[in-house]
Amino acid sequence: MKTIHWLAGAVLLSGALACERVNLAEPSEVGDAAETSSTAVSKTPTPDIQDRIQASGYATSVDRAPEALRQPPESGHQHADGTTHADENPLAELADAASGPPPSIVFESLEHDFGRIYQGEKREHTYQFVNEGEGDLIIKDVRPTCGCTVGDVSSKFLRPGEKATIDIDFDSTKFSGPVTKFIKVFSNDPQRQVLDLKFTAEIVRLFETNPPLVNFLDVYKGDTPEKSVTITATDGSDFEVQELVPNSPFLDMSFEKTMDGENHAVRVDITVKNTSVVQNLLARPVLKIDHPRMKEVTFAVRANIQPNVAFEPNGNRLTFGDIPRGQASEQTLTIRNLESEPLEITDLKIESNLDVRTKLEDGTYKKYIQAELEEVKPGQEYRIVLRASDDIPDRYFHGRLTFSTNNPDVPNKMIAFHGFIRDDK
Repeated sequence: MKTIHWLAGAVLLSGALACERVNLAEPSEVGDAAETSSTAVSKTPTPDIQDRIQASGYATSVDRAPEALRQPPESGHQHADGTTHADENPLAELADAASGPPPSIVFESLEHDFGRIYQGEKREHTYQFVNEGEGDLIIKDVRPTCGCTVGDVSSKFLRPGEKATIDIDFDSTKFSGPVTKFIKVFSNDPQRQVLDLKFTAEIVRLFETNPPLVNFLDVYKGDTPEKSVTITATDGSDFEVQELVPNSPFLDMSFEKTMDGENHAVRVDITVKNTSVVQNLLARPVLKIDHPRMKEVTFAVRANIQPNVAFEPNGNRLTFGDIPRGQASEQTLTIRNLESEPLEITDLKIESNLDVRTKLEDGTYKKYIQAELEEVKPGQEYRIVLRASDDIPDRYFHGRLTFSTNNPDVPNKMIAFHGFIRDDK
């Protein structure tokens, strides 16, 4: 019975409000102003409407009904202005679904081109739209598709013929090259419930670095290689360097003002320090400047500072590749000492997935992969030969070779290996 009363009340209420159109063009009737303005339209329905609602048995507060119906349908999430949409609001749903003439949202233009922008600059644009339908237009939400834009709509409720705007701000700091972005507009227009506003821009890098990445590749401990990078202002503006921050204790840097063609530039000289082992070093030094459009420029420096023990092949992996079944194979790891202190290699061990495949008569298991250490030059150069036997039973084998050294930077070393046995037809 309560459901029937509610539906009856809802129908009466929607019909009554369809006849009793509230004048929202006055500022006093929008948002919080309706709570305080002495000229605001009364929130209490006319006696005739109120009598019909009460006669229907509708239990929801009549005093709040007209204002609730004037609000756009809610989506259940919080906006940047602090307002929170309600997920369950039967009055709002009723207003959204009420029968009557539909609204029609029409934009003056759905697209805008900012043209060429120097990286770091900000731009603003206003999209204008009008309700060309016969019904009231409700803007439910405006959602930028990225954090670089901020959408603000001047009015979310438009009577037929009324106009409004959507403002956007675009920050180009994190972009370069061609950029295309969208802002989604959600409304109660049945033909265009979701519209995409589009803007484009060509972001010109304000500073060019040559090379883009300062890569030292492999650097052995004790070496002090040097490289340079040139940072050029592409807009022709002159600038002064206030500070150069290496952002790494393993790099020394200095700079000098120069010219790159007709553009002002600075050359930064970079030296890897004679320091300890730091593998996969990636630093992002910062050049702090007084350029009119930008206050700092960041560039990248990469280095792989190795211990004074060289391995060939370099890295931590050996591969046997494809081996025809019935054929033996071998791989060699060469170790060279780059220090005057003699190098010692101990505790050589090899393990593989084949170790427990074949049990011998003495209770041990057959070693299909074996390793042999050879001293080429005492204390300076060694070879470790890995041999795969010709009767490996599996199609795929893998394992690891481990050993120890007296070099404090390489107390232990692990080399992974693998191979495939190919059945030739």
